[in-house]
Amino acid sequence: MTTVEPEESDLLSAFRLIDEQLATAPGAENLVAFRERMLAELVGDADRVAATLAPGFSLVTQVGGKTLTSGRDQLVASIQRLGAAPGGALMWLRLDGLVADRTTIAGHGSLVTLTAVPSGGLRRTVGPLAFFVTGDGPLITSESIYLDPQADETSVMADATLLDRQRCLDLVGGPPQPNG
Repeated sequence: MTTVEPEESDLLSAFRLIDEQLATAPGAENLVAFRERMLAELVGDADRVAATLAPGFSLVTQVGGKTLTSGRDQLVASIQRLGAAPGGALMWLRLDGLVADRTTIAGHGSLVTLTAVPSGGLRRTVGPLAFFVTGDGPLITSESIYLDPQADETSVMADATLLDRQRCLDLVGGPPQPNG
């Protein structure tokens, strides 16, 4: 029997945490930009990711004991590759915690990627992550992220297929609108 991945509840969990933060601070433009970026990264939409990043955006990644620094163009190019992956790919966060104010967002949990396997099925990689994002109004200006690839868990699901990207967009939708 073929399964469709990811499970909708898994996909929505981080967005629910973001939406809870937005409900307590509806004018937090940085949270709106972060949510949009997470949605765009989920479906591999590089143009939507680019629209959330300041021109001078800087990403500092701590991975495997090394520090890598990249800019806006490099991040956008990596999302383009994700969106163009043969057979498809999805990437999202499972957040265990998220805190935010009007300029800063911090969180921890797992980064999950699903990629098509050429022989059929999906490869799921789940790895620990912690991040710190700063913004200036509606644009993300910097991000620091910690990844530990040695702690990644990878599995192949031979009878799985990717959830349609449009279904992902429909599920997550836009940020909650204030009542009024």
